[in-house]
Amino acid sequence: MSLQWEVVGKSRKGKNVQVKEINGETTTKVPVLRKVDEGKKNNRKDNKENRKSESVKKSPVVTTTKVAAPEKKPVRRKFKNLEAALQDLSVPDLKSHLEVFKANFPNSNIVWLKAILSYLNEALSVDVDAVFLCKPLQYPANVLPEALKKLIHDELDNAGASNVQYFFDQCLTLLAEELNKNLSVVGTKILLQLIALRFPVVCQSNFAKNAVLQNSYLNQSTIGLSLLWALGQGGYQDCQVGINVWQNMMVPVIEMKHYYKFVVEYIYWILQKATPNTSLKLTLQEYLNVTDTLMQERKNIPPNIRNLLPESAFMISKLYIESTKNVSNIFLPLFKDLSKESHSVYLFTLVQCLKTEPNCVKLWELNYKKLHQQHTLLLNYIRDSNHGTKLRGNKPINDFLRTIAPNLVREEENTTKVRNHGDIKAKQQNTQEKTTSKRTEKSSKSSSICPWIFGVFVLLGAIGGIIGYDVHVHGGQFEASSTGRFLKDTGALPYVETVWFTSLSYSARGYQWAEKNVPVYYGQTRTALTPYFEFGCDLTKVAWNLVKKGVCSACTYVQDKSPIVGNFVDQYVPGLSQRVGDATRATWGTISRLSVSYYHTGCEFFRTKVFVGSLSPENLSKALNETQVVAARYYSWFHDKVDAYAKIK
Repeated sequence: MSLQWEVVGKSRKGKNVQVKEINGETTTKVPVLRKVDEGKKNNRKDNKENRKSESVKKSPVVTTTKVAAPEKKPVRRKFKNLEAALQDLSVPDLKSHLEVFKANFPNSNIVWLKAILSYLNEALSVDVDAVFLCKPLQYPANVLPEALKKLIHDELDNAGASNVQYFFDQCLTLLAEELNKNLSVVGTKILLQLIALRFPVVCQSNFAKNAVLQNSYLNQSTIGLSLLWALGQGGYQDCQVGINVWQNMMVPVIEMKHYYKFVVEYIYWILQKATPNTSLKLTLQEYLNVTDTLMQERKNIPPNIRNLLPESAFMISKLYIESTKNVSNIFLPLFKDLSKESHSVYLFTLVQCLKTEPNCVKLWELNYKKLHQQHTLLLNYIRDSNHGTKLRGNKPINDFLRTIAPNLVREEENTTKVRNHGDIKAKQQNTQEKTTSKRTEKSSKSSSICPWIFGVFVLLGAIGGIIGYDVHVHGGQFEASSTGRFLKDTGALPYVETVWFTSLSYSARGYQWAEKNVPVYYGQTRTALTPYFEFGCDLTKVAWNLVKKGVCSACTYVQDKSPIVGNFVDQYVPGLSQRVGDATRATWGTISRLSVSYYHTGCEFFRTKVFVGSLSPENLSKALNETQVVAARYYSWFHDKVDAYAKIK
């Protein structure tokens, strides 16, 4: 065994292998193994020559393997703009491309639509803006060839609503991914737009999923704006869809730097382009939420763009009122909630309600006294704003305003005359003022009659009371009273006595005539009206019987259906009907027991605390008998006086 160190390792011959690639050819050089002549080790020249000769001899060992070069893909042609790319697009070529996929994948509408998508993305290689700035609202759909649009529309209609919704969602995801890879997405955008314009509801079907997708690319404004652009296309066809997409997808990013311009202009343009017969299916609370969002102060947005938000609020208010059937249900809640802090758009909405439905004027007339602050705010808005000025030509509102603010109506009428009649305005103004003043005078006179009549009766009653008290103080002698002495001193006492006794005489004779003839006329009237009275009583009985019959039928129906309803409820909430019945019986039992207890307590209280002493039954009966006696005496005295005064001539 050798005591020297030995190096053990791998062979290094593999390092001599060289691979060269020249013009697509791969050359592998196989290492040549030479036998070394021991006798010629020290002769380097001979060794070199031997190497050369051996390398020449061994040259056939070098093998050359040619590898087929990969086929070069044709470079896609770049176009300056989309219009040029569309002119170069061949619709028949697309049809033949689609037919191949239809033959290979029958009954696969999604695959066919994907074939169209891939073809368009391949053919339309154009660099475009994320939201097509400085282009029409429906660009690029408005520049597509009709044959291409018809082909895509036919495939979408054949695919069905569910497949279209699925394909739309896939296209949104694909749009974000391809933009992230800097690929051409013009075809994807065209298909998304055509789907949204033909089936607007797909834009609002998956808000949660689309919000997650948007948030994933929120910091990449190009992708985020492209997604919002695609989702917002349905709003140009259906304003309701546009409002829903704007509120759920665009409002969260309305104040972000790269998004605010598109978001603000979008809601403005969909409302601006809405047709007059657009129907907004919004509840009152949803309408208030949208208008509050539009009217918020957003200082991060430049003023020239921020001013579009209030204009949008006014437009949506007008559309909302025009598409609502019962406008009075909107007017009263808005009118009650009105305050100084309210936005002007709510006053505009109230004006639109008054202009649309006359019943709103009646509601205003019934509530303006109770809601004085709201009434003042609305009246000032009608007087000062342009929208309110247009409203004053409405006849029901003018009639109402004349009663509460005649000057306001007069000013408006004068202004209208100045605009329409020129020089004739002075004469018509004077005539109108005179007519108005006469009406005011007549109304003031007619309204002042009632207070004067009431005042006269009050004055006469007061004078009579004073004179009666004066006579009573002086022993019941009129001549001895202060009034009698004053009349006697002035010499008017005989005349006053004559007038007094004459009035008493005629009053007594009238009383006697009434006592004699009123029973006769009463009997005749009773005889004439008895059949009608009996008919009324019979009709009342019939109606009462019908009511009782209806109540009995209702009770019977309830009794018959109660077990069915109870069984139905018990299927979902077992034992609920039994618990409700027990609670009802316990409640009624408690109410009955407390009622009886309180009744007995009240009877005992009146028996022991009230009807005792001067209010005892004996004393009350005695007081009643005495009252009857006094009343009989007074009647006898009164009758004697009437007979005596009746004899006076």
